Amino acid sequence: AGVTAAIEKLKETVKGNDTEAIKADTAAVEALLPGIPLSFGKDGSNSTVVYEGKVLTTELTEKSTNDNVSAIASIPAVRELLVQKQREYNTREAVVMEGRDIGTVVFPEAELKIYMTADPMVRAERRYKELTAKGDNVTLEEVYENVISRDKADMTRAISPLRKADDAIVLDNSTMTVEEQMAWFDREFKRVTSL
Repeated sequence: AGVTAAIEKLKETVKGNDTEAIKADTAAVEALLPGIPLSFGKDGSNSTVVYEGKVLTTELTEKSTNDNVSAIASIPAVRELLVQKQREYNTREAVVMEGRDIGTVVFPEAELKIYMTADPMVRAERRYKELTAKGDNVTLEEVYENVISRDKADMTRAISPLRKADDAIVLDNSTMTVEEQMAWFDREFKRVTSL
């Protein structure tokens, strides 16, 4: 609960843009990280994130999470903890994992790396549908601005920036259905695993 409270306080401070307060709240979050009850696991064929014994599902895709994830992820100690936990999970079993630094930082030796992208407006429309289906009160314009600002923040952060790994295959899914994406992935997976 202490970590949750510290992160909530940091999220509020980030909105205020007070550099000294952000540093103080960041230090508070960093001090609590060694004892954070976070792990990765499985529920059937789905990977899960477990925090304080609770499997996180909708919490990971809520608007408030998206609004603040870049600021929290830019804290070096947070990135280090997440990379460590993700790598520990992979030592227990093979994983398919998505994230903004998975192929460049977390698993740079992965057999198959896909840099998935889409037109920012297409991504915003998809996210808008997802959020409004859950009952979130957002506008398409707000979601689009979040997509753009999060990309910029993640691409320019000093620690683990979002970038395409040199050996990643690009998948622009702007005009693809989920079924088309899965067929594309299946072909690439078979190509890589048959080498």
